[in-house]
Amino acid sequence: MYLGIHYGFSLAVVQKVNPPTEEEVSKIKEGATFVSFLYPAQNGALVKELSQKKAFCDVLIF
Repeated sequence: MYLGIHYGFSLAVVQKVNPPTEEEVSKIKEGATFVSFLYPAQNGALVKELSQKKAFCDVLIF
């Protein structure tokens, strides 16, 4: 089920296969849990933005 960017990223738990865009990070609510293939070594700026939102990130690494 697709909820759309405006609703989906305001939930307490957000799951996305690809790393979020800057627009999507801005829509993640503070303290949310974010599950994704984040690739922290390549996306340091996104990791920093998510940490400023106090988001818990469950990073999938394979």
